[in-house]
Amino acid sequence: MKKAILLATMVFSLLLAPSVHAYTTPLHKLYAGVKQVITGPFSIITVPVEQLDREHDKMLGLIGGLMEGAVQTAVKPLQGLFNIVTFPFVE
Repeated sequence: MKKAILLATMVFSLLLAPSVHAYTTPLHKLYAGVKQVITGPFSIITVPVEQLDREHDKMLGLIGGLMEGAVQTAVKPLQGLFNIVTFPFVE
């Protein structure tokens, strides 16, 4: 039961994170959500390239970039869907 509560809390916090950003209009929030859904899968390519440019040790940059890119590929579309569903509710 404790694991289920912990997992639910982690998932909820991941989905709630983009809503903390103050969007100016509902259309801005909708646009951001659509952008995250479309560009999310490309993170597996773009993040390792960015890490390779920043990191002195190229192997470390590649491995770290692939790991971070894989996480962003999974999380960004979910955050985008959350923004799309909740776009009428802007702070």
